[in-house]
Amino acid sequence: MKPRVVAAIFLVLFVAMPVDPGSVSATPDDLSAEAGILSARAPLASAPAGPQQARHPARLPAGGGPFVAAVGTEPPGLDPALYWDPAVHLVTSQVYETLVNTTPGGSQVVPGLAESWSVSPDGLTWTFNLRGGVEFHDGTTLDAAAVAYNFERWWDPAHPYHIGSFDYFGGVFRGFRGDAGCLLNAVTPIGASQVRLTLSEPYSPLPSVLAMPSLAIASPDAIQSGTLDTEPVGTGPFQFVEWVAGDHVALEDYPDYWGVGPHLDSLVFDVVADEDDRFNALQGSSAQSVGDLNPSYIVQVSADPDLVASWRPAMGIGYLGINRSHSPLNILLVRQAIAHAIDRESLIADLYNSGDQVADQFLPPAVFGHDPSIVDYTYDPPLASTLLALAGYGSGFSTTLSFRDVPRAYLPNSAATAAAIREDLLVVGIDATVTQYESGEFIDKWVKGELDLYLLGWTQDFAHPDNYFTPILCDGYLGFGPRDEVLCGIMDSAREEEDVDDQLVFYEWASGRVHDTLPLLPIVHPRSLLATRRSVRGLVPGLGGIELFKDVWLASAWVHLPLVLR
Repeated sequence: MKPRVVAAIFLVLFVAMPVDPGSVSATPDDLSAEAGILSARAPLASAPAGPQQARHPARLPAGGGPFVAAVGTEPPGLDPALYWDPAVHLVTSQVYETLVNTTPGGSQVVPGLAESWSVSPDGLTWTFNLRGGVEFHDGTTLDAAAVAYNFERWWDPAHPYHIGSFDYFGGVFRGFRGDAGCLLNAVTPIGASQVRLTLSEPYSPLPSVLAMPSLAIASPDAIQSGTLDTEPVGTGPFQFVEWVAGDHVALEDYPDYWGVGPHLDSLVFDVVADEDDRFNALQGSSAQSVGDLNPSYIVQVSADPDLVASWRPAMGIGYLGINRSHSPLNILLVRQAIAHAIDRESLIADLYNSGDQVADQFLPPAVFGHDPSIVDYTYDPPLASTLLALAGYGSGFSTTLSFRDVPRAYLPNSAATAAAIREDLLVVGIDATVTQYESGEFIDKWVKGELDLYLLGWTQDFAHPDNYFTPILCDGYLGFGPRDEVLCGIMDSAREEEDVDDQLVFYEWASGRVHDTLPLLPIVHPRSLLATRRSVRGLVPGLGGIELFKDVWLASAWVHLPLVLR
C-alpha cells in the first residue's frame, strides 16, 4: 500500500472520532474558526477556500441545526415600524433588513439593502443605490418602488396603510408629511434600483437613522394584506414560520437569501417569563442563549464551564447634571472640584449593576466620537478642596441635589446614589440637600432650569453622537444653564458635514468640550448581560439587546482540522 493511501486512511479514521462538545474551548468571541478552520465532517477541499468561505466557515454542515433563544417578554407585535421595543426588534431584525447597517456591536455605518449612497453638495438630496437580485420572502422583488412604498407608509398620514402611531419615524424625522419642521420633504423612486430622499435641511446622521430596526423594509404585498403585525415578510436571512401566543415565535432559514448565511436551520424565540426558568433552560441546553437576565446572574453564568457571559456595548449615559446658571456652579473651578470629590468607582461597584462601566466621558465607547485620549477626573478630595479654595469657596457652600422617583438602567438605586454623592461632597465642604421628586415634576423643573445638581441620564434613539450632544445639550439645555453656543455651533457644522473622517474630528472635539466645561459629570455607561452556551459561535452582543443571528453557528461535536492538513 502506498504511503499516501495509508496516510489518507489514518486521516479519515482520525477525523471521524467524535469528541465531547464540552471540551471544545471557545467562546462567541473566539475567532479561530474564522482563520481558516474546516469541519472534519466536510470533504477536504482540493482548492483554497475563497475569502467568503474563510470568513464564514459555519456554512459547512457542522454548524447548522436549531437554535433557541429564551426571552422573558413576548413581543406585542411583529411590525417593526410600529414599535420601539427590543422584544419586537430582536425577532424582526432576523426577518427584515434596513437600507443601511451598522458594524456588529458598533456605530459605524456600512451597506445594507443599499449597497452605496451619495448626497448632493447642499446636503439635501440623498440617493441610495439598491442591491440587485434581492427578493422578499413572498417572492416579490425588492426594488425602488417597494422601498419608496415603505417610506410613504411611514411618512404620509394619508397613506392607506399608515395605521398606527409610527412614533419612531415621527421622532427622528421630527414629524410627518405636512408637519412644519419635518426633516423629510420627498421620497422618489428612480428607475428600479435607486431611491432618492429629499430633506428639508442637511442632516449627515441620516444613514445611522436608516440603520435602526424600526425602519426595516417590508414587502408591500404583505403590508397590503393587513397581516404584517402577525406574519412579517422581509428580505432577511430568516423567514417567519409561526407565532404561538404566550409560547414562542419560530423562524427558519430562508434558502434564497441574497447574502451569506444563515447557518442555522431554525431560530426559535421561546417565551419564558420567569428569570430562573430562563437560566435553567440555558443550563439544561434547552436554550442556547438568554439575553435578558439580571446582570447579577453573572456569578452563576461565570461559574458554569458550559456557559459564556458577554456584556453588550453601552448605549446610554447616566450623569450628574450641573446647572451653570446657579452660583457658584457657574464657576469652572467649582465644577472641577465636584468632579474630583465624587468617588464614581465606588458608586458603580456598590450601587449599580454588575457590568456597568464608570463613564470617563459623555459618549459610550461604542459610539464613534468617543475620544480615547481624554483623561478622566480622578477621585481626589484634597484636590477638590484646593480647587474650591481657589474659587473663593474654601469654607464650602450649600446647594441641592435632586432625583426622580423612577429607577432607570442608568440609575437603578437613585436614593442611595444621591445619598452617597451627598456624603462625598460633604467631605470637601459642599452641603447638598437631597430632594426626591415625582418624575413629571422633576422633568418640569429640569426643563425650566430650576434644579441645581441632579441625577439624570439618556438612552440613545440611534447609534450616532449627534443623538447625544444635540438633544441633551443643545435642544434641552436649560437644565445645564446657558446654551453652549460654541458646542452647538460645532454640532450644526457636523450635521452638514458628509465626510465621515471630518465628522469624527467634530465629535471628538465635542467630547473634549463637554469634558472640559463640565455641564455634567458622566457617572455610568450601563450594560446588559448576554449569556450563551459555550457551543455558540458568531453571536456578537448587540446595542440595545438586539443581536443578529445570521452569522451564528453551533460548534460541532467533531474535531476541526486546520486547512493546512488538506
